[in-house]
Amino acid sequence: MLKLKKIILVTLCFFIILGCQNEKIESSVTDVTLFELQEKTITKESFKKSRYFKEDRVKDDKFDVIQHGSESAYNELCLYYGYNLSKKHELLPYTLIMIEKHKRYNYCTNAFDNLYEFYIGKDINRFYNGADASYIPYFRSINVLEPEIKNYCLYFLKLGYKNNDVMSIKYLEILYRNGFGLNKDINKANVLKEKYEQLSSLPKI
Repeated sequence: MLKLKKIILVTLCFFIILGCQNEKIESSVTDVTLFELQEKTITKESFKKSRYFKEDRVKDDKFDVIQHGSESAYNELCLYYGYNLSKKHELLPYTLIMIEKHKRYNYCTNAFDNLYEFYIGKDINRFYNGADASYIPYFRSINVLEPEIKNYCLYFLKLGYKNNDVMSIKYLEILYRNGFGLNKDINKANVLKEKYEQLSSLPKI
């Protein structure tokens, strides 16, 4: 497990360095503030070119994540990479820093998604529509991963479960209920569902 983690981190660091050498955020961005963007109908392109994603701001966010474990800075990075999908793999090291250095276990499902999407080449947003059933085609591909990689992905969900992260509990419930990546266990799935509902204060259905 530790060897795999080192390999993944080295690979991702290589991609980040390569990306920094070959591509930079446009410095000649349009003079549009976030407030102005909220005041009018915008396109994705105009949003991406706004001052909200200036290079210095992204670098500041990365620094604040590394040094301080800033959740607001990390969430801005999620937003930035959400609009720059070709570089989304660069988010994973910052997710791991939030979890492993700063103990922000509420991001354990982010680590799972970052890793899982890196290996299967599919974004969760292509599947999830708010209903639990929409997770099923997304999770189904976990069974084709190499066992060591699959277990590393699942490690973060189990870590989140131990620290009462509600979405890690939700993910594990669906995986156990459908036998994706784990042995199918309806009883365990029901226990996880009950715990999820309790922690998230959702009404039982």
